[in-house]
Amino acid sequence: MLDTKLFFKILNDKNFFNLKKLKYKYGNEIILDFIETLKSTSYKKIFTVEQGKIY
Repeated sequence: MLDTKLFFKILNDKNFFNLKKLKYKYGNEIILDFIETLKSTSYKKIFTVEQGKIY
């Protein structure tokens, strides 16, 4: 689970919809944790995560 401050920093990032840039900026593990946090709350499916890869 992500730190709340980091979660909202990623959520408000200007590149929020560019997962490639987010992964470069924050790292793959953090972005995967971010996606899992979104899944556990509420979200509309905009991407797919399979075996640690983001599509």
